[in-house]
Amino acid sequence: MLWSIGGDFGRLIIKAAKNAALLHFKMYLLETVGNYLSMQTQEANLFTEKDWRTWLGVEFAIFLNYYSYRSYQERKKLDESKPHDDTIQNPLEEFEYTSLPAGEDTIRLLLIYPRPPEAPLKCALFQRKLLSPLCYEAISYCWGSSKEKSEMIVNGRSLKVPSNALEVLKNRSSFWEPKLVWMDSVCINQSDNDEARAEKGRQIALMKTIYGKASTVSVELLGTPNEDVIVAALSHAANEFKILKDRINWTWTTDRNLQEYKKALFKKIMATIAVDVLEELHLPYYSGEDSLPELYKKFAPQRLSWRFEIFRQFLSNPWFERMWVVQEAALARSIRVRYEGIDIQWGHLLTLFELLHTKHSTLGGLLMDGLIISPEGKVSTNSPRPIASATFESMAEIRRKVQSGEERPLAEMLMHCRRFKATYDKDKIFAIHSICSRLPEHLLSPDYSEATTDEMVFINVAECLVDEGHVARMLAVAGTPYTPDNGLESSGSNADTSKFGSEDSDSSSKLSESNKTGLKPGPSDSKAKKDMELPSWVPDWTRVPAAQQLSFVHESLNFRAGGLRQMKAKVHMETLQLNDGYAFDTIAELCGVWEYTTVLDQVWEQSAIDKCMDAVSSSIDKLLESPRAKYQYPDRIGNNSLRAALWRTAVGNRVFTANGSPAPSHLSDGFDQLRAFLKRLEERPSDMMMPEEEETMYMSSMMVLLRGALKCWGGRRLCITNQGFVGAVPPSSELGDDIVVFAGMQTPSVLRRAGSKQHRYIGECYVHGIMNGEMLGAEGCGGHFEIV
Repeated sequence: MLWSIGGDFGRLIIKAAKNAALLHFKMYLLETVGNYLSMQTQEANLFTEKDWRTWLGVEFAIFLNYYSYRSYQERKKLDESKPHDDTIQNPLEEFEYTSLPAGEDTIRLLLIYPRPPEAPLKCALFQRKLLSPLCYEAISYCWGSSKEKSEMIVNGRSLKVPSNALEVLKNRSSFWEPKLVWMDSVCINQSDNDEARAEKGRQIALMKTIYGKASTVSVELLGTPNEDVIVAALSHAANEFKILKDRINWTWTTDRNLQEYKKALFKKIMATIAVDVLEELHLPYYSGEDSLPELYKKFAPQRLSWRFEIFRQFLSNPWFERMWVVQEAALARSIRVRYEGIDIQWGHLLTLFELLHTKHSTLGGLLMDGLIISPEGKVSTNSPRPIASATFESMAEIRRKVQSGEERPLAEMLMHCRRFKATYDKDKIFAIHSICSRLPEHLLSPDYSEATTDEMVFINVAECLVDEGHVARMLAVAGTPYTPDNGLESSGSNADTSKFGSEDSDSSSKLSESNKTGLKPGPSDSKAKKDMELPSWVPDWTRVPAAQQLSFVHESLNFRAGGLRQMKAKVHMETLQLNDGYAFDTIAELCGVWEYTTVLDQVWEQSAIDKCMDAVSSSIDKLLESPRAKYQYPDRIGNNSLRAALWRTAVGNRVFTANGSPAPSHLSDGFDQLRAFLKRLEERPSDMMMPEEEETMYMSSMMVLLRGALKCWGGRRLCITNQGFVGAVPPSSELGDDIVVFAGMQTPSVLRRAGSKQHRYIGECYVHGIMNGEMLGAEGCGGHFEIV
């Protein structure tokens, strides 16, 4: 396409080279003078040749972009001054999709024509059978807002697509050669009519083949830089040399035409810095020099720096929480991650999370949280915990299983994908179809017609899980939702991305604003629509769990409350019928809820910490003074004392380390430290968030206990049964609720009577003393329960 710009491009390169050479000569003189003066005063070079080369590259890029844009604008004005034919002046006709053959495995492919910089994007869209496809590249990206549309030229006509899609396609276009790609928002008809909805369903069924046959899957991450952070960082770096600082300010104020390049340049700076930090973390792991003391010494001082702030912004990219990207990453034969044009190795992301989540989780929490504790003891966040901290490892594990050909049942894939988000509730199920090794026979096919409701899809999935014998897995994540405000947990269905749609702009802006301030959105902000009306035994997979799951977490640490029997269950008229259940006890006393915020919405605020400490303190006091609990666990030395029952209940009597069940007795020291800490916090609240240095090691056992308690007590409330047993039950539990042990389930269940023979399912729970099958009778002697 060189002929499309004539000699302008050559003259542009020559002019840029001349100016760059002159700029380099000036900088060489400045470097010489600056280093001479600095050596005279400090005996050290303040500026290196590498610094000047970096800045020269930035200046060259700005210059080239600026004059390229000016040249384009001049040519555009010249063209507008010439007379045109009326047919050319008229706007382009709207592009219309041609129907795909219903009975054939046919897809559309998009051919991107070569184009010079700033030229409009022109493409050709054509149909191709999957049996004989061309070599194409599949693109994985984040849709963005449905309100933001841009125009592209397809087959000589105008097509409106999400703005993010157009930006991605421009990034993938080439000056020299055409590109053949598959992109969902363009290659699938997104119209809102019956024919288009039917096509979407058929195309979803082909996703496994579409991504599996692609030569590569390109993950395109678009940067969303915090400009204030970057400007402040660049200005601070230039403080020691006023000319550079003035040049930064001049860049954005001299010409308004440069303003549109400001964001592009910031994106490039952000991407470069984020990748540099990633490589700095990967290199010690790769070279084997990843001992905790060395890594802590190197990275801990940087955790609140602007470089790590930009790195956390990269890991907070909405792509990492998008439901549809799971299959796109898992099915790819070859996967390439591009962040604003910079390639990132998939393996480097894997080692990053293995280093920070598995090998050195303490350091990982320090670097990811951005937690700030002021000298006054105030707690806040520099930035919320990145989304990728909660989702990437699940995505990577699914990809590993797919590529190795391991078994991937529907129940397991649903568990892995709980924290991913989709705009449409149906997509939480439909997006999983292609990554399952085998689908249940009666599972509904992807269907976006209005006749197939969200409730129908979720109930159908639950019935399939019962038929396949995965009742225990299903009930582990089912139950009555809860929030302290309205009794219902806010839905996670307001996600900002979807395969076939995108978020509501109002809710998106609220979420975006809350992320900037580090505040957790309340129910009014995060609730996009009315909750689905589901039976209590049917999991709503769009919800973010209020607490961590107790069962099916680690094979060696799993509970055995229901023994090893097979659960006896069937569904009749949307009622779950369970046999072999043992009504153990009822809830007699309840404590307050430890409102544990999930890792996706990790928030550290002084008010939240105060509320948490109050709930912990009052719960401990209430249980230790309960006559029922003292009767069941008499005050004597040993594992059956009330004090031991309390701290073992808090951690679920297990810790996630080698030989971690039952929990080691030395955790009792952590319980004593916690009680002492709470007492001193009540007496001197102003100085307890910043303990003295000599107290840090003393409090270490308490922190180990609290980390374990987050996996059981966090998000739940402690209780005492009529018989005096101590337990941790779902936050929506009420006095008088029944605790039932079903044969085949790992944990007891909390049920609420809904009639003479029917119950509602509240959720799984921990009750100290009955977690290893102590309450089971002879096989077949349990009662019959109907869950509605």
